[in-house]
Parts: sequence; C-alpha cells; structure tokens
Amino acid sequence: MTKVKRTILAIVMVELILGGIWFYLAGLGASQPERVTADYQATLGSTMGMAMGAFLGFGLLLLFIAAKRDRQG
Repeated sequence: MTKVKRTILAIVMVELILGGIWFYLAGLGASQPERVTADYQATLGSTMGMAMGAFLGFGLLLLFIAAKRDRQG
C-alpha cells in the first residue's frame, strides 16, 4: 500500500471519529436540554466544524508530503 493510500485512509478514519464525537455530543445535548446552555448546539457545531476543517486542511498537507515521498522512492 502506498503512502498516499495510507494517508487517505488515516484522514478518513480520523474524520469519521470526529464526526462520531460530534454526533454523540449533539445527541447528548438534545437528550438532556436542561443540562446544556441555550447556545450549546451552535457552539458545538462551530467548534467541531472548525476542528474537522482544520484537520482536513492539515491532512491535505500530509497528502502532498506523502505523494512527494512516494515519487522519491
């Protein structure tokens, strides 16, 4: 398996984990509305969206590095 394929697989796995955490936390807030603040969903969405976007950007950089190393041998 090439480094690019492994990098893509790792990026997808981490994004799925982050999405699962987001889904879990959103469900937790929805099931217990008396224990969360009024802007919980908006704050959670912006925070997790930023985290997923930042990791995807970092993953793109890692993908370019892996492609370069695959070409080098």
